[in-house]
Amino acid sequence: MTAYFAIRSLRAWRTQLVGKRRFEVAEQAIVAAYKAKEALSWIRSPLSSSAEAKERPREKDETDSQSRLRDAYFVPFKRMKDTADDFAELQKVRLLCKVHFGEEAVKQIDVLFRARTEVRVAAEMLFDAVGQDPYERAKSDFDKECRHKIWAHEDNKDVLTKLINTALEELDKLLTPYLK
Repeated sequence: MTAYFAIRSLRAWRTQLVGKRRFEVAEQAIVAAYKAKEALSWIRSPLSSSAEAKERPREKDETDSQSRLRDAYFVPFKRMKDTADDFAELQKVRLLCKVHFGEEAVKQIDVLFRARTEVRVAAEMLFDAVGQDPYERAKSDFDKECRHKIWAHEDNKDVLTKLINTALEELDKLLTPYLK
């Protein structure tokens, strides 16, 4: 009879311990995801200062117009570097979510990483294209798409912002029950 109560107590204690840990991981995940969202909003902000591009290496034959363009396309790199800790924390939480909540939570977190990668690739493409024929580049739909990925727009065409917001809504739905 004593063994029965001991086993029952151990199970109750384990259930409580697991519930507490899931609460902590869910809280960490939601905070890290929203910090990453804010970081992405800042990375994609079209407003910048010339100080943000000061550390960019300059080409010796770079014209003033090329310099301004490269400075503008360098800003997302600088901001990504400045927010690297937020994404490192999100990566850590991603692994905890995989263990505690499964692949659906990971899938939503991965949207944030993919969005950052899309911004980085678009900025690299445009940065590397500076100096090519400006007329051809200006009429290119690819360039327009890249600029649209880099800089967030306040319209319904901003696909990355929609994806990020949807992922956070889904993550909230998945994790909020563990916070109650």
